[in-house]
Amino acid sequence: MLVNGNVYGSGWNTDGRLGDGSLTSKSLFVGVYMGGAMAGKKIAKISGNSLMTMALATGNSATIL
Repeated sequence: MLVNGNVYGSGWNTDGRLGDGSLTSKSLFVGVYMGGAMAGKKIAKISGNSLMTMALATGNSATIL
């Protein structure tokens, strides 16, 4: 996560867990799709495990990415 709230991820992506709109695993960081439920939100914190990633947007609304 960058200071401006942009979120990036890399790794296995067979189930679309990276949030970049693809099912292709990535060895380099790619930007997470910030449309849909995340449209217009700035991310304050992120947390995750092997099954999911949670994002806390400013204003304390949590979303599963």
